[in-house]
Amino acid sequence: MSEAELLSQVLAARQMLDVTITQMIGLTFALIVAVYFFVHRSGWQMKTAVFLLYALGWFVMVQSAAHTGQYLVGLYSELGALASSGEAGSTTYIVLESVSGVWARVYLLTLNGANFVLLVGGAVFLFFWKPKAD
Repeated sequence: MSEAELLSQVLAARQMLDVTITQMIGLTFALIVAVYFFVHRSGWQMKTAVFLLYALGWFVMVQSAAHTGQYLVGLYSELGALASSGEAGSTTYIVLESVSGVWARVYLLTLNGANFVLLVGGAVFLFFWKPKAD
């Protein structure tokens, strides 16, 4: 692939990753709304079924993000090979600098931590939240 194609693929993969994260947050908000208005009145069987469906959606989205992340690692490796051979343009060097910095690591830790917080928070809210009595 050419450098332009690699950079285009990096951009597309990052956009796909951002969309997946946004969908995960939307899925969690849908769970919160369902619990707040409806599911908190139901029994443990219904709550368990709702959690299993939520966990299934969570798993699919996390795996989608993981696959996209692996794809990005490969793309960054190819860009790194171009840069080490001296055939890369300035945009490639900027992209490689941005993914090798401290903020890129903070982003990855935050992203992975947030996914598990959403799963655990959804479970806690689903099974243990009770509305205040009027």
